Formats: sequence, structure tokens, C-alpha cells
Amino acid sequence: MKTVRKIAKWVGLIGLSLVAIVAVFYFVYVQPVLNKIEESRVVDYGKNLTIYEGGGGNSGVLISDSLVIVVDSKMGDGADALAATVKSIAGSRPILVVNTHYHIDHTQGNDLYAGHTIIAGAGYGPGTWVEEANEDDMPTRWLQNRMTIKMDDDTVTLLTLNMKAHTVGDVFVYLHNRKMLFGGDVILNGQVPSVANGDPQGYLEVGSKYLTTSVSILMT
Repeated sequence: MKTVRKIAKWVGLIGLSLVAIVAVFYFVYVQPVLNKIEESRVVDYGKNLTIYEGGGGNSGVLISDSLVIVVDSKMGDGADALAATVKSIAGSRPILVVNTHYHIDHTQGNDLYAGHTIIAGAGYGPGTWVEEANEDDMPTRWLQNRMTIKMDDDTVTLLTLNMKAHTVGDVFVYLHNRKMLFGGDVILNGQVPSVANGDPQGYLEVGSKYLTTSVSILMT
């Protein structure tokens, strides 16, 4: 009987210790990341480009007389606010949504752009998308290689990396005149990259192929 009680006591102590460790990990590491995701900030880069930070992944909105491009559609309240702003700006102009990858903090707002084109990397396909994201946020087009779009004051290149880095279908968006690159979660500032759906070697290959010395591959 005493042995059973001792075992129960130790099991209880171990359980409490695990709960304490998980709680510390959450409040020290997880909660700050969640707070950062939820925070929002608007950064204007001239009259035709605005960056919307937070509310999910950082998003860019580029405007021309004939098209509005949205890079990543955010999640939750951030997605709702972004879509309302974009639709107000676009008016009757078509909207092109580009998903840098399929994680929901970058794609959960896709369903708010019904009737418009939504592009994601060809590394996914419908089956993979449903497994990892929401079926309601399914893209309307899979980018096989690259696409170049002429805007009023810039030229935009969409490029499928065609290698497994953060995910198997990462997309880069490059603004030639502004020399600005949207890299989704392939490019992180001061954070350890998540490779739950990816490959560390792929990150290294992307760095050597696209991000060192210049972005000449995208600029051609």
C-alpha cells in the first residue's frame, strides 16, 4: 500500500512538473509570438504600396490603374480588416491575391476574395492544400514557374521556388523598381525558421540561389 502511495506521489509530482514546464514554455516563447502575430501596423511605401504588418503574416498591397495585388491574406480579424480595406481601394478593379505559402496565417482570408484570382505555388495542389489549410481558402491557380505583371510604376515577378524550403510550394514576389522582395516565411528576421513542413537544406539552397550577392535571377 505504501509503495502504491509513493508511486502515486511521484507520478503527481512529475505531472505537476510537466505542467509547470509547459506553462513556462508557453508564456516565455509561444505567447510573445502570438502577440506579435496579432499586433498590426500600417507602413506606407509611397502612394501605390502599403505594407500591413501583423494580423497573421505580413501583407503587401500594390495598386495600379487596372489591378490590385495582395500578397498574403492574413487570418482572423486581420484578414477581415485587410479585405475590407483592399475592396474599398480596388472598387471595380480586379484583385490578385498571391499566397507565399499555405499556412493559415497567410491564407485564411482567401475566401474573402471570392470571384478574384488567388495564386499559390504549384508544389501543393488541391489535395495537399486541403490537408494543411482550409478548403474554403483554395487558390484558383497554381503557379508552375514564374509570372511577370506590369503595374503602373513597377514590374512584379511571381516566382515558385520549386524546392522544399519552408514548405513545398513557397512563392517569392519581387517588385523590380522598388527592389523589394516578399519571401513569406522563407525569410525571417530574428526568428528560427519553422521546418515542420519544410527542409533545412532547402533554406540553405534558397539562400545561395536567390538571396546572396543579388536577386538577379528574379530581376531578369
